Amino acid sequence: MHIVIPTKSGLPPKEHSFCHFLAADPKMDPTDAYHKVCPEITKQSAHRAGLRMLLNPLVMDYLGLLLEERQKRLEMDEDWVMHQLRNVYDRCMQNEAVYGPGSKVLDDDGEETGETVPLYYKFDANGSIKALELIGKHMKMFSDKTSSGSTNVQVNINLGEAIGEAADRIIEGEFKRVGSN
Repeated sequence: MHIVIPTKSGLPPKEHSFCHFLAADPKMDPTDAYHKVCPEITKQSAHRAGLRMLLNPLVMDYLGLLLEERQKRLEMDEDWVMHQLRNVYDRCMQNEAVYGPGSKVLDDDGEETGETVPLYYKFDANGSIKALELIGKHMKMFSDKTSSGSTNVQVNINLGEAIGEAADRIIEGEFKRVGSN
């Protein structure tokens, strides 16, 4: 499915421009985007107006179209991001050699042989941890929230056939009782 972004969004010019500035901003900062639309106002006013603008469902719909089209144009999706994070992790864990201008192999006459050797292998603990963290967050393996309340835990216990048969009779009786109403 190809999304066609209308040149006319149906939005007033200020909202239309805001969407384009916001979509073009790598930080997606509504304050900066609104300040580009109205440079004469203060940053504080731009902050409030930018946040207000994001509450408009038509603005959010058009912004979504712009971002989806950019994603398709750049051919970036979840698989691409996960692959790149895996590459970062592998590189940081020194699973890949680092090559550079000095990695060419020379023969006895000083001519390049076409072979290369790694300059070095580099271990980057912070990079590998960050890549794993992002992968884990994507896979919902971690929770940023801590709960001080009770936790619901599902426990499956096999109590044997006798109890299982009794439970089946009780459950069957409950369905009959509920069905008779």
